[in-house]
Amino acid sequence: MRVPTLKAEEKQGKCDYCRRESQSLNSCSDCRKAWYCSNQCLESHWKTHRLYCLDPIELTTADRLALAAFTGSPPRDPDVLKDFGFLRAHVPSSRAYLFDIFRYIFNQGGIDPRVVHQFRLDGTLVHCIQTFYEAIPEASRGECYSWFLRNQHLLMPPPFNDISHEVLDDDALQHTLVVYWRSASDTPTEIKLRMQAWPKKSNRCFQIHSLLLRAGFRLSPDRPEWLQFGFCGCKSNAEETKLWAAYLKLVRTVTFDQFYHAYTKSSLPALFSAHGLPVTNNFVLDILATRLAGRNLSGISSNLR
Repeated sequence: MRVPTLKAEEKQGKCDYCRRESQSLNSCSDCRKAWYCSNQCLESHWKTHRLYCLDPIELTTADRLALAAFTGSPPRDPDVLKDFGFLRAHVPSSRAYLFDIFRYIFNQGGIDPRVVHQFRLDGTLVHCIQTFYEAIPEASRGECYSWFLRNQHLLMPPPFNDISHEVLDDDALQHTLVVYWRSASDTPTEIKLRMQAWPKKSNRCFQIHSLLLRAGFRLSPDRPEWLQFGFCGCKSNAEETKLWAAYLKLVRTVTFDQFYHAYTKSSLPALFSAHGLPVTNNFVLDILATRLAGRNLSGISSNLR
């Protein structure tokens, strides 16, 4: 990409890169808002200045994330949130830690956003973040890196159809309704109005059913259902896969009312067993059965993350 030159319109002040006082600063020829004492300073500052100089449509999502990091304001751009894992981080503290990871990379590390952009495109962003932080003394890495090591999945290409950032669309609502109520007569608007009157547990059950019916989709720890339906109790990916498969078989066997009744009565383990799908993991049983019935799962979430 072309680096602008200096425009001959001298003024006195500090160079925007080296910060030295000069009697003959010249402005960036493109934006005429930044002032430099030499072309060398302009070229050295370009990796940062370009974020403010270029037309916004030329900026990548990594560029826009860097701008957010420089200002200290969490990103709001939908594409930035999607590309860098924020939409998959449903817990507010997770979003804050994720932002801290990038703030340190851009602010203290001085990493060029173009490099971060390429890492993301190459699918190597997680590895490169680890390499960057491992080169820092352990005492200086901060809590965000410890969090990152437990939540790398947020930035990894998902091994399934990732819809974790989506609200259930109209087709998904109708499909789920057809499967369990055998009726397609209700419009999406009518379905949504009906759902607004449901208790929270009904909506949770409807949500997990809708996700289960999405071909190729699997839960990841950033989904609230990962906690609500016991996946946080699994000790390995293999156990999570087995539990997911059991749920998938169960919802295709029982009615929605049977599933909902078992969930509200903390008797999902019994429902699994009744259909030849026993759950043997004690922690999962604790979550699904009476010992954790009615408890706020946020405490579990904080311990697991």
